[in-house]
Amino acid sequence: MSNVITEITPLSESDTFFIVDRKKTALTFPVHQHKEFEINYLLGAEGAHRIVGDRIEVIGNEDLAMIGGENVEHAWEQGDCVNTDIRDLLYDIPSTEDKFTQFLKFLYLLYQLGTFSADARVLSSDRYITAEVNSESRRVLKVKQYIRDHFGENLKLKDLAAMVNMTPTSFSRFFRLRACMSLTEYISDVRLGNAARLLVDTTHSISEVCYMCGYNNLSNFNRQFKARRGLSPGQFRAVNKKL
Repeated sequence: MSNVITEITPLSESDTFFIVDRKKTALTFPVHQHKEFEINYLLGAEGAHRIVGDRIEVIGNEDLAMIGGENVEHAWEQGDCVNTDIRDLLYDIPSTEDKFTQFLKFLYLLYQLGTFSADARVLSSDRYITAEVNSESRRVLKVKQYIRDHFGENLKLKDLAAMVNMTPTSFSRFFRLRACMSLTEYISDVRLGNAARLLVDTTHSISEVCYMCGYNNLSNFNRQFKARRGLSPGQFRAVNKKL
């Protein structure tokens, strides 16, 4: 997205985190980014749009999101929300007077987020995550980097497996185990993430973006993009150009 604000948070070098509790009549803060992690719990904003990286979703009455990875672009936009009593808080933590109890509640919230319930999901594709992940297998990292560098080309399982001296079947299982998604899903995420960026930051036509990102069928590209983003490529471009 163009004209993204870089937010300077009030955290000092001696701070671990800070907590805010805001009441809002509207969601007006623009798309922004910062290097810190953010946990945001929004109450009473049904119909608003959550924008994280290359994904825009309509939220319900309650929305809990954790924004991680350095400088991921994000915002909550008014959308179709008509409520004028919106709470932006961190559960009941701000109302807890005892600082130690606040800290314990915060740790418990992190624990809950870490368990990844059935309703939890990744909010942005790998294309928008700029922080390095060092805990993954070197073989997976090698293949992921190759995919990011060559997403517009014809990527075949047998060729990617050969890069790390594994059989296609073994590498497919290995990748799913280490990356928590299939190789096909990861390639699709990278391609659609780059497509989203091109739709927002360039004037290339939708068909040009389709072929630049490794798709050879425009109908298939449109179908996959809408299935992952909830909007067609044209709608996604129009919405982001307004931000």
